[in-house]
Amino acid sequence: MKAADTIEPFVPVASTRPRSRNSGLKVVRLLHRYMGLFFSPAILFFAFSGAVQTLNLHKANERTGYTPPMWILEMAQIHKSQNTNVKAKDKPKQVSPDAADPKPEDATAAKKGEGPRHSVLPMRWFVVIMSAGLIATTFLGIYMSFSYGGNPRFAAGALIAGTFLPIAFLLF
Repeated sequence: MKAADTIEPFVPVASTRPRSRNSGLKVVRLLHRYMGLFFSPAILFFAFSGAVQTLNLHKANERTGYTPPMWILEMAQIHKSQNTNVKAKDKPKQVSPDAADPKPEDATAAKKGEGPRHSVLPMRWFVVIMSAGLIATTFLGIYMSFSYGGNPRFAAGALIAGTFLPIAFLLF
């Protein structure tokens, strides 16, 4: 039994951790930094092109006369199909006079194929705001990667490689 007046020395918990854990965390942080820099151009591209598609800016609107610019069509094509082959849409089919007056059976069939009756506007704006947030945090991550240590040449190399490698894949 110990006496009440004896004092045991305090041993900090941090000194009992193995050194390998600290070096493992350093490797994980470096991997996170350089992988984040490598993929950040793609994250920026897909966040922006996703927002553009969410707002349907890649689709022509006959009612308003809007025709999307070619760069938006190509960007949407890369986002959806990973290529730049934008196909010209066929002319709309002519409606026959018999089909102009729909029958009651056809009306119920058309209703079955319709989308949900609730508003998609709140979700659409949420996705656009999320895209803006993803773009902002990606730029902040790039800034932090260059500001808080690490090899700036290797960081710049990862960022440049992440920019030009996907472009090269698209071209070849």
